[in-house]
Amino acid sequence: MKMRFLIFVLCMFVTSVTVVLGQPTLSATDIVVDNSVQPNTVTLTFSEELQTAEAEKFWNYVIKYTGGTFNYSIASAVKDGTDKKKVLLTLSGVNPSNPTTFITNLAIDAGITVTPSGALTNLSGVAYSG
Repeated sequence: MKMRFLIFVLCMFVTSVTVVLGQPTLSATDIVVDNSVQPNTVTLTFSEELQTAEAEKFWNYVIKYTGGTFNYSIASAVKDGTDKKKVLLTLSGVNPSNPTTFITNLAIDAGITVTPSGALTNLSGVAYSG
């Protein structure tokens, strides 16, 4: 009887439970380039959902061509409407004379790096740390 009473008393005083998640991460295998569309897109799938306000600021991401010395020109960042862990980056409109506006298959094979900003946080406010 005493055990049941103790459990009841403890349950009466619990009003909420907070689950703290770890830091959001992004692995190389979770970066998908689609250069079959114009403008080209890059889909990032993070380990957990990010706060929308910062996730949708395109300047919070850098896409770099590892075989060259330039960063790609990102025009927008939008969270996926279905999978909240995904962010779709869209490059600036394709300009054949400007290699920062499109990603070639050669560049994909050589490797690109995506660097998210530390300003990105998960829903608990824990910052991304690459």
